[in-house]
Amino acid sequence: ATISKVDGQGKLSWTKQFTTVDGAFTDIVMSADSNYIAVGYDKNNLLAFKLNADGAVLWKKSFNLNVTRKKISIAACIEGGFVMGGSYQGGAFVVRANKDGKAQWTHKFESKNEIQTSDIIETTDKGFLLSGSEILPNGRTQMIVVKTNPSGSHKWAKTYLHDESIWNYGLTEDRVGIYVLSGHCGSLGKNQ
Repeated sequence: ATISKVDGQGKLSWTKQFTTVDGAFTDIVMSADSNYIAVGYDKNNLLAFKLNADGAVLWKKSFNLNVTRKKISIAACIEGGFVMGGSYQGGAFVVRANKDGKAQWTHKFESKNEIQTSDIIETTDKGFLLSGSEILPNGRTQMIVVKTNPSGSHKWAKTYLHDESIWNYGLTEDRVGIYVLSGHCGSLGKNQ
């Protein structure tokens, strides 16, 4: 697993390799104190590392969630700390942590189908929105979005299916309560 930093001209400032990690970092965010928090997986554990501006590790946390070796996302929270979202064997999860990486709560959302999460955001109502793709038994995919309240409790979950398979890659909040999803639909070279 590696993390690199480049300056405003694209010149490499540093690269840190973590050979003890059997996995990858899949997302990174700047924390409120101008450090970095990187998330990813090590075997089946969710990982979170906090690094300073020079790449030195300030702390590292491991969460035993039986995660899949896929994308894990992170977002900084307005009131401090951060939220992480990803997939585990059996569904998706959201973990809210404080600035020191201590989990405040963890919520799992079960699914009989495989889910590959792609993004998480804090919403203006201080809840969270997790998006991804759900792989159906027939091999097609559909977008899935899970909305939680500020304490992580499930508010709603929606799926969006198209004539072709549809994959979700990201999301944002347009204005209060309006969400915009990005992705790809199509199969076997047919793109829309």
